[in-house]
Amino acid sequence: MTSTHVTRLDIAAVSEDAFVFAYPLVLMELTRIAMTSVAAPDQNTMRAPLNRLVHARGRLGADTLMSSAWLDLAEGPVVLSVPDTHGRYYVMSMIDLWTNAFASIGARTTGTGAGAYAVGLGTAPAARLPAGVMPIAAPTRYVRIAGQTCFDPGESGADAIERGYNLAPLSRRQAAHEATAIAAGEDDQSSPVQRVERLDANAFFRIASRLLEDNPPRVEDRRLMERAHQVGLFSGSDDAWMGGDAELQRSVERGTGRGRAAVRRRAASVVGDAFGQWNIAYRRGDFGTDYLSRAGAACALLRPEIPADALPALTRVDAEGRPLTGRHRYVLRFGPEAAPPVHGSWVVGVHAPIEGRPMSLGDRDGLTLDGDGSLPIHIQHDRPARARRSNWLPVPAGEFTLVLRLYWPREEALDQRWTPPAVTRID
Repeated sequence: MTSTHVTRLDIAAVSEDAFVFAYPLVLMELTRIAMTSVAAPDQNTMRAPLNRLVHARGRLGADTLMSSAWLDLAEGPVVLSVPDTHGRYYVMSMIDLWTNAFASIGARTTGTGAGAYAVGLGTAPAARLPAGVMPIAAPTRYVRIAGQTCFDPGESGADAIERGYNLAPLSRRQAAHEATAIAAGEDDQSSPVQRVERLDANAFFRIASRLLEDNPPRVEDRRLMERAHQVGLFSGSDDAWMGGDAELQRSVERGTGRGRAAVRRRAASVVGDAFGQWNIAYRRGDFGTDYLSRAGAACALLRPEIPADALPALTRVDAEGRPLTGRHRYVLRFGPEAAPPVHGSWVVGVHAPIEGRPMSLGDRDGLTLDGDGSLPIHIQHDRPARARRSNWLPVPAGEFTLVLRLYWPREEALDQRWTPPAVTRID
């Protein structure tokens, strides 16, 4: 630890980079524990045991079935079976423990017919799978499935489709749920973000080192890993750097504090490319080696998605750059023939934590056009006049962030030929 080569490094800077790099990994692990520490699926909290699906009707514009699962692939592939949705839009996004969206099945990628998909570590030889089961290679032991199926208001068939989604281990061997010393007790109501915030440098890097064994970094992460190893971080030993001298330990702790502050700052800012008053996340789901943006998105609880499946745009300000707040009334107006361009659906809502139920409104909600053919979304805290209620998006009394999501966006949205209009304050 005190060799000449190592002491030439800025240990605090390396530790800061290493914290930012591993932040999504540790946060996802604590999120996994929180979401799977139940005896049976619970649609109210969207929690379920490992390798079990949970469904709930959500408010993502119209009657939307939300689906969630956490997979443990240590004992072999897990097969996700999907029913024929009879043309209804659906997507099942697959997210690794680094918060990278690495695959999806659904209307865009596999169509709306019935199918079965074996999600396994590495590439599962197709010859070893049952007939008709397609392999999906996962880069990490743990995988999050985040899905949704859209229905028109009052449409029947939702229950049958819900029953058609199924998860089953290919080998029938039940993967053990690996307990961890920092798992929250039943009386701990803090969020995974708050739990990461409480971890000191020793606890954080101990967890990260353990997770790296089953959830390895990518090839492009090699340079950062090499620098971290020179300090004793991610070495495979729980406290390799703790065996160094006091100055080394203080430098690591100082760098960890700087990294924690950097992640908080990035989370507080909007992640994405700026277009007018909106920030559009064209890179959501895979930030490459932009580790700070990846960590900031994870800390802000912004869901990783493949942009071609779901393209999110966020704004916190109106057309004049003033913060959005429930003290005022606003309108988001899409011009004639200028509604969000999608193959699937779109929804605008208020950003909320992962466990929350966001308020939202979308194209399947029976919205009313104005006389000129434009589509207004009335955004306000108080209940509006009857004529505006069909297009009313309720918002909190204080400041809020609007999130516009395009599900299966058309090319003009993906290649930036279409961007959302600004939000106009009307009082």
